[in-house]
Amino acid sequence: MKKHILSYEEISQLCLELSLLVHAGATIGDGLVLLADETDEVWLKDGLNQIAKEIDDGKAASAAFRNSSLFPCDVVSMLEVGERTGRIEQALASLSKHYENKHIMDARIKAAIVYPSILLLIMLTVIVTLLTKVLPIFTEVYASHGGSINGFAGILMHIGTFLNSAFPLLILIFALAVSFIIAISFSERFRETVFFGSGKEFKGLTKSVACARFASAFAMGIASGLTTEDAVKTASLLIGNIKSAKTRCEKCFELLEAGSSLSDALSATGLMPKAECRLLSMGIAGGNCEIASEEIASKLENAAETETERKVNAIEPFIVTVTSVLIGLILLSVMLPLTNIMSAIG
Repeated sequence: MKKHILSYEEISQLCLELSLLVHAGATIGDGLVLLADETDEVWLKDGLNQIAKEIDDGKAASAAFRNSSLFPCDVVSMLEVGERTGRIEQALASLSKHYENKHIMDARIKAAIVYPSILLLIMLTVIVTLLTKVLPIFTEVYASHGGSINGFAGILMHIGTFLNSAFPLLILIFALAVSFIIAISFSERFRETVFFGSGKEFKGLTKSVACARFASAFAMGIASGLTTEDAVKTASLLIGNIKSAKTRCEKCFELLEAGSSLSDALSATGLMPKAECRLLSMGIAGGNCEIASEEIASKLENAAETETERKVNAIEPFIVTVTSVLIGLILLSVMLPLTNIMSAIG
């Protein structure tokens, strides 16, 4: 049986609709049945009805969601938080906002990876075609006029000969590259693994996105009724596949247990910039922690989006410039000697 995975957008929409139904007075089970009736997807309808049946049979909502394997573990964790604090409606609403933000950020990341990857693949294909198919034609033209290709063009000719001999390998590499582009185009989880894998350092765009996700998850925990310490601990479950950020969350929690203030712990671990740490500290002191955390999350999410756009805007011109220069050098290296030969003949 095929395992279906809900997208970030679908999770956000389902959590939002379920929170609105709970707010209107429906139980979680009744809300799930209503949502199941609204969908045309058989697998989703069956999954939601199964969760509703388990809840009606007496299971906790979080346990029923966990058994279904329809939702990711962080949704289950936040439902457990909502059940523990008696604010399951707020937990669902926070999950909806959290996954909406993840969907928006994922769309930015997709744009940052997919289009430049396609562009690079096309340009490299043009270069390989020039080296393997066009240069040999010029070699024959030179030979027919008693000339030969030397210098830079000669080096390119040797490279083309090598690539031509390894053409089956080039086809395999091309197929793998196309498969990679297809995977990152259609799989949110694969994009996250590629972009924020365990080997990624906590800097640059990875840091911007990690800080935004942490702030969003922290704000969600506060909105769901958690203490600041529990919100930090829960955020480590919701921050996604960014291992370096998870490690820093664990270190932050250790600092809090050791007696450090929240702002000092967040600043020391780099999970929030110092300015945002001061804002959070003032919010806590003024009894407005929830408002302050939401404001910080919004600010850091906007900063991450800006950073992503900046990366996208820098990658495309760089690829076009470098590959265009290479194509120009290849053409000039063979056309200029040919022009001299034709002039001498004329």
